[in-house]
Amino acid sequence: MLHARKDYNQRVQDNQSLIPADEPVVLLRAQDALACMAIAYYAELCRKHQTPEVAVRMEKHHKLMEAWPKKKLPDVPKNM
Repeated sequence: MLHARKDYNQRVQDNQSLIPADEPVVLLRAQDALACMAIAYYAELCRKHQTPEVAVRMEKHHKLMEAWPKKKLPDVPKNM
């Protein structure tokens, strides 16, 4: 599993090895002020593409993320 942030490659793991090692993945954190918008848009896309069960889960997650107290803009460690 390849993360957009290289520092996540060693920290965020797939313990069951269900994600191929070379598959790109993205991790959106609740403290990221832009992540909520991305999740809301993803839920909207799921509804448009006939996957309402995924949309419902994303909408619930969106509410949890929106309520998270710390908000900041996305960042990448300076040495990345």
